[in-house]
Amino acid sequence: MEAPEAAGEQAAESASRLRGLRDLWQIPTVLGAILLLLMGVFMWVRTSAPVDIDAALESVAVLLGAEEYEEAKAILNGPILSYMQDPEIHPDTLAYFYTLRADTLYLDQRDRNLDLRANNEQILSNYEQARRFGASFGDVRLYRNADTLLRLGRADEALSEARLLSDQAANQRREIFRRVIEAGLAHDARARDRALASDLLAELHKDPTLDDAGRRWLVAREARLSLQAGYPEDAMRRVLPELQRLPENDMRQGAELLLILGAAYLDVGRFDDAYTQAQRALGVLLDTDPLVAEAALLQGSALRIRGEYEQARDQFTIVTTRFPQSDAGARAYLALGEINAELGHHDIAQSSYRAVVDRLRAGRLPPDLGADQIEFSLGERHDERFERGDFETALEYARLSAACYRDGQMPAQVHARLAAVHRAMGDRLLAEVPRTSEGAIILRETDPITLEHARRHYADASRFAAAHARATVLSDPELSASALWMAAECAEKSGDLARAAELFNEYVQARHNDPRALEGQYRHAGTLKARGQYMDAIKIYEGIIDEHPRSVEAYRSYIPLAHCYILLGDADSLARAEQRLLYVISGEPFEPNAPEFRQGLLELANLYRRTARYPEAIRRLSEARARFPDLESSPSFLFNLAESNRLAAAEAGERLREAMPQSERRIMFDARTERLEQALAQYDLVRAALSTQDSKVQTPIERTMLRNSMFFRGDCAYDLALHHADDPARSERLLEEAIRYYDAAAQRYADDPSSLVAMVQIVNCYVALGKWREAATAHERARARLAEIPNDAWLNADTPMSRRHWEQWLESSFELRSRGTTAATAG
Repeated sequence: MEAPEAAGEQAAESASRLRGLRDLWQIPTVLGAILLLLMGVFMWVRTSAPVDIDAALESVAVLLGAEEYEEAKAILNGPILSYMQDPEIHPDTLAYFYTLRADTLYLDQRDRNLDLRANNEQILSNYEQARRFGASFGDVRLYRNADTLLRLGRADEALSEARLLSDQAANQRREIFRRVIEAGLAHDARARDRALASDLLAELHKDPTLDDAGRRWLVAREARLSLQAGYPEDAMRRVLPELQRLPENDMRQGAELLLILGAAYLDVGRFDDAYTQAQRALGVLLDTDPLVAEAALLQGSALRIRGEYEQARDQFTIVTTRFPQSDAGARAYLALGEINAELGHHDIAQSSYRAVVDRLRAGRLPPDLGADQIEFSLGERHDERFERGDFETALEYARLSAACYRDGQMPAQVHARLAAVHRAMGDRLLAEVPRTSEGAIILRETDPITLEHARRHYADASRFAAAHARATVLSDPELSASALWMAAECAEKSGDLARAAELFNEYVQARHNDPRALEGQYRHAGTLKARGQYMDAIKIYEGIIDEHPRSVEAYRSYIPLAHCYILLGDADSLARAEQRLLYVISGEPFEPNAPEFRQGLLELANLYRRTARYPEAIRRLSEARARFPDLESSPSFLFNLAESNRLAAAEAGERLREAMPQSERRIMFDARTERLEQALAQYDLVRAALSTQDSKVQTPIERTMLRNSMFFRGDCAYDLALHHADDPARSERLLEEAIRYYDAAAQRYADDPSSLVAMVQIVNCYVALGKWREAATAHERARARLAEIPNDAWLNADTPMSRRHWEQWLESSFELRSRGTTAATAG
């Protein structure tokens, strides 16, 4: 068997392309040999005859020489593979086998123009196995090994292999060196790689086989390294003499030197000279030469610095149009993004930036252009638009910055920008929405789409701010704390109360000595209250009041604390709520004109109404009405006052059934009359205020107030009529008035189950008036309406059909039945 290295080198040599017509005579001979070879392999696979492994391996070498890589792999991965496990097999055979496997993988990948990490690792593994069994490599395989190591980023090992190449393979050795140097010249190269590139340049200087072209390449790389290190003067010193040595027949390399000189001029501020050198380079380059892109890029950069933006843009466009996939093309896209942004053409700018980002994500950027450089440029664009209040454009730049990074790799400043711009957009959306005097949004007058967009912006702001806080917790604790606070605030504004509570609590726990920690506790309690976690909120509010009684947060805690107690609803909690509210309006913590005093007074009145202490509720509401005249135009306040009066009148009506002195009865009789008349007037004010509004923009509470006001007007008039039964004229007038109110309510809410209330009360009114035909007709209509309404409709607590209404209707029904009166017979 031929020695592995010799045979392999021969196969490698024959793997080169045919050189011309004089080589074509080989094709029939080679094809015939391959055919015979494949027939032999087929017979070997199909029979159990003794195997000639050496001959099989030789056939692989022949197949490699003919570039038949699939057939070679079929043999190496076929039955022969099992023979390689035989402990009796000779090490030379094993070395040859693994060498051929590595050769096959290497040549096949090269032929397919692939560069897959898995393939490269397999190539190295097979070459290492071959060496373990004693293979020694010549220049061809040393180069392949070095090339593969370099593709895997193992530069030191690749250089070790390259240094083993003989002088006959000096060009291949220099190629490996050059690739390592180019990597070290990359913009984002590590300091170690730059140092290695510098050392290799020095080593190449000592290479006695280096020709003039190689020396010029060497000078060009040294000059580029000087430029990257910030020494443009040194780059000029290297390039200028070399340009004088340049032969007339090598102007292409001269163009590269001219462009390096132009870049150095650009760095020192000699913009006109930079433009001139680029122009000279263009004069000797073919239109299709990639260096044309670099020259146009240099000219565009010089023009841009001189303020000639339109001309600069034209140069950059030449690069992106004619050389879009080149390294210069990527830089030109970035420059176009910047210059179009400076000219105010942000849509075009973002399109250019997007092209750069797409190439970044696809891994097709030049080594000296990385994510951080692109993000820095986009960050400047974002900041400029943000400062001008153009948040939509700023957001798009921030999103492009985020697209520069994979998940989990986004730097802190990108999170910060996204958080800030989303919050700003949410704030702007809500800045113009109508609000109450207390600052609450008037939902009925606000577009729900606007509110949803604002909510989404705040949710995104919270998410990015929280990520910013996590990213800076060690490097800048103060900045991290501010970001965490912003995340909590924005979560609260977005309506994500669970997240807001979590973030405020995290802030308090992490920053308990921070001046904002107390406010954080207060805000945390507020989110818990809004989520219905009243006991947890109470603990925090009580703690703030007890531990920091003179703080702003303590004064702000009294009202929500009392509200939490009210919402708990048990007797002990309601007593605690009253105690806190009485303290609020005592004049000690707050002046009577303070918002907290006003709110405390209204909450106390509502507490009394909820606990059926109606006279006290009326007294506190009347006090609020006198102190704060603007409440006169508040439908919710008027409704609460009307409810308190109506329910106080109902309570008085129950008491009037009891035995009491005549003088006391007279007082209570007059008081009940006054309560009903006031309730009727106040319900009418609520109806007048709300009935003219579009129901689509009303809140559910407002719609319920309007509906109940219309029904309760009728109830008040009806109750007044019965209350004054001893005054027939007055009673009749009030009953007719009640019928009008009920009829208006029934018509407005014809499709609502509550319409039955009005229809039933109309029956009761006609019965009270002794109008039996009308009562019978109304009774039949009410029964028909009842049949249409599902039984579970009466389980709704908001429906104004009380037990009293049912009982009165029942009494009227029996009265009609006892009279034998129906709609057909009445009269």
